[in-house]
Amino acid sequence: MTLDPQIIPIDCDYVYPQVACAYLVIAGQGRDRSAAFVENNTSHAVPGLLQALVQNDLQPEQVRYAIITHVHLDHAGGTSALLQACPNAVCVAHPKAARHVINPERLIQSSRAVYGDEMFTKLYGRIDPVDESRVRVMQDNETLDMGPRKFHFFFTRGHADHHFCILEEQSEVIFTGDSFGIGYPRLQTGKRPFLFPSTTPTQFDADEARKSVHIIRNSGARIAGLTHFGPFFDMKVGAEQLLSGLDQM
Repeated sequence: MTLDPQIIPIDCDYVYPQVACAYLVIAGQGRDRSAAFVENNTSHAVPGLLQALVQNDLQPEQVRYAIITHVHLDHAGGTSALLQACPNAVCVAHPKAARHVINPERLIQSSRAVYGDEMFTKLYGRIDPVDESRVRVMQDNETLDMGPRKFHFFFTRGHADHHFCILEEQSEVIFTGDSFGIGYPRLQTGKRPFLFPSTTPTQFDADEARKSVHIIRNSGARIAGLTHFGPFFDMKVGAEQLLSGLDQM
């Protein structure tokens, strides 16, 4: 099993290499090509995302969507910087996440309280508000078209109440944010792949997380596009590991 070559994981070098990634999704051929980013990490990662466009002969003007699974800043902290660089793109967000993209002050204040000003700036850089006209909300089970590609959205609570996952139907890849666990490459040392649940304490709900694992497993996807980190090919084993871990909570 291989990943669609027009879906490109990009290492965001968040703290260390192979901790967090974004995905560039390319649709169409020739002059009709368009692109979307799924996740964007932080403003520090945006130059690398733009470099991925260059490497694939794309212009920032061809980016239509900046999709975020949720607004935690290691997933969506670069949204404003990315939209400033990609003038035709809109941010695609969960209904409960959109307001924090439009007015990120609450997110910024709570993160500064945890990390302090110096570490916050080192981790996340600058976060600006995004004009409401450039934010599109997707509901549960809605579909968004980009040329021949279709993004199908599933609400997946558990890690956060404002989380969704996105199935790209053509490639059968589901971008899972933090709802299908963490699989850092440096931990993949055994005979089987290894995932563990992402249990951020502020909104974590183990019962909802279990439901989300089942939603993802039954979505029709063959590959999970993990934010932490990269494509994960054994969905059955991954789901079993995550459910086992969640059952112990």
